[in-house]
Amino acid sequence: MNIKLIAIIGIILLNTSLISYAASPQKTLISGHPVKSSFIQGDPKTFKEVKQAVSQHTKYSNEFKIDKLSDMYTEDYMNADGFGKEKLFSLINETWKGYPDIKYSSQIKDIRVGDKYTVVLTSDKAVATTAKKSDVTNDYGELFSTSENLLYFKKVGKDWKIFAEKVVSEKTVLKYGSSKKISMEISAPKIVKPNEEYTISLRVNKAPNAVVVSSISAEPIVYPEIHSKEVFRQINEKGLLERIVKANSNNNNEMAIASLGFTETVFDIYQNSRLKVTGLALVMQRVNVTGEKSFVPDDLSRL
Repeated sequence: MNIKLIAIIGIILLNTSLISYAASPQKTLISGHPVKSSFIQGDPKTFKEVKQAVSQHTKYSNEFKIDKLSDMYTEDYMNADGFGKEKLFSLINETWKGYPDIKYSSQIKDIRVGDKYTVVLTSDKAVATTAKKSDVTNDYGELFSTSENLLYFKKVGKDWKIFAEKVVSEKTVLKYGSSKKISMEISAPKIVKPNEEYTISLRVNKAPNAVVVSSISAEPIVYPEIHSKEVFRQINEKGLLERIVKANSNNNNEMAIASLGFTETVFDIYQNSRLKVTGLALVMQRVNVTGEKSFVPDDLSRL
């Protein structure tokens, strides 16, 4: 089983907006004010319609209604990683096959209504189990993802449709076997510049005598995927492992990824000991690389 491949697909896709990517840091699009303040700033009718559109988006996602979901996107849709509508829905189908019980939830944090466009900031969660068992741990993987996403809507006829998306922040964990009972956390900067060095840190709440190995890497969010060479190291007694990486020079957003293996000592009938892998995990965080070209109209900055 290629656990890393499964996780890469999952981290790219599993959030409430199904696929949404980070671009440059927020400017004046979303202030962080509660939704109520945006209601006062915008037209009440538009506010109600957009709220309904976000609710329908989540509903269609949870019901796996691909045609109705597709109709909510414009044909010229583009996300911040350069994926258009055709690629988006190809990846959505792959995700639903790999995680057939995935469930999404979304909470609107802010809405900004303009004359032509509306921007919605959502706080999202996704939970799922894998379609296939791990060949190593002989159980299904459990995935949990949290993210904050920006959805860009424009009016097409009578409907509000999504023409662009980006992720503000995102963390995902996929666990198999004994790792399901262990807390772990990855941390990295949310925003870096191209070619900038940054530190990825992994903390694991492991037992004092447990042997846990991990590799840490940063991989650009592109398709087809580009995977770096994995070098596994033992996590120290404090449960900490760190690595300094360099952001890519192509303005592609990245994933900071930690692959983990959990072991325990077992003995054969002759009392010879060996390490047995009892758990696997991937812990991931999005790192937004600044400098890419804008993918939304300039007048959105006035919202």
